[in-house]
Amino acid sequence: MSEFEINPEMGVKWLPTGIRVSIEDGQRVTCVDIGGNNEPIPPPLERIRDGSLGDYELMAVISFIRDPDSEEKNNLVSLINVDDRYFERAGQPLVKSNWFLFNDFW
Repeated sequence: MSEFEINPEMGVKWLPTGIRVSIEDGQRVTCVDIGGNNEPIPPPLERIRDGSLGDYELMAVISFIRDPDSEEKNNLVSLINVDDRYFERAGQPLVKSNWFLFNDFW
């Protein structure tokens, strides 16, 4: 039985698609997941200007897959988050998910 079956509220999520990073008192770093379906609370502009707070969106994940039996069969796999503006410029309809898989497996 997997951890997801034991705790269904956990969901399948390994990396947040968005995070808010803040520095408190110049010492403590706090990271909050803002990548869910809920709209994040807009950050205070003065915190952005002084560099103590920033929002970051995950745009890509690249994995190196190593075959322990053959050095010649190592592969790269990437997931790329394509912005909606790309589809608009290309004259293509928007898609449900903007994540695309690229790999060099052969």
